[in-house]
Amino acid sequence: AAVAWEAAAWEAAARELAEALGVCVVGRSRKVKVVIGCETVEERLSVPGRGECVYLQTEGAFTQPNAQVCSAMLGWAVDATRGLDGSDLCELYCGNGCFTVALAPNFRRVVATEISKASVALAEANLKANGVSNTRVARLSAEEFVEALAGGRPFRRLDEAGVELASYDRLHTLLVD
Repeated sequence: AAVAWEAAAWEAAARELAEALGVCVVGRSRKVKVVIGCETVEERLSVPGRGECVYLQTEGAFTQPNAQVCSAMLGWAVDATRGLDGSDLCELYCGNGCFTVALAPNFRRVVATEISKASVALAEANLKANGVSNTRVARLSAEEFVEALAGGRPFRRLDEAGVELASYDRLHTLLVD
């Protein structure tokens, strides 16, 4: 009974705080998650050589927590891939599409993979928010992608993502996040 009272008191205090500050609050304890408002935030990063990129981040998903470090990493990657606009990129384990969004303009086309359904949805939302249209995200592991690329077997999830691997005839760059 005391634990239930403490949880109810915490939730009431969290709701009051969220209302007063106009923010969302997410609490976790003992495998229980309480969401007050939303669990997604929008982050805007200034990426050297690319400009502003907008990212939706969801509580519990992996992201680079230091915005300055993330901007510097993305800027380095943008610079390192400059001049590859005639080739294709494959990014394995793209997460929410952080590198995908920043690098896509440097390539003809991009195929990105991720195993988490939630991360695939975030990556697709982030691509759309940044006006990136040359990229497809498929829910596949690295092993599945390699098997498909080698012609081992077809994967329905590639078809669903609109990825025809045979057309990626200029796939010269691989990024493993």
